[in-house]
Amino acid sequence: MIPGGFRRGGKKGGGRRQSWLRRTFGMDRMFELALLAGLLVFYAADPYIIEVIRVKTFDMYQTAYAHGSGCEIRPPDIAVEARVLNG
Repeated sequence: MIPGGFRRGGKKGGGRRQSWLRRTFGMDRMFELALLAGLLVFYAADPYIIEVIRVKTFDMYQTAYAHGSGCEIRPPDIAVEARVLNG
């Protein structure tokens, strides 16, 4: 063994081969991909309790931030239109 940990073959360390996946991504990226896959499965399953929480939160938001009378659309004035049509 040459000083510095290199072998004569040019590889550092014991020469243990790593899998293609581990060489490409690394452990941190593998953890992130596994977490993302787990969350995707959880989203696809859509448990009942999550659906209830989502609906209750939406209802609470709609109650808290309901549009006041300033945003309502008024119906057209039918008396004016009748006068114009009858001419």
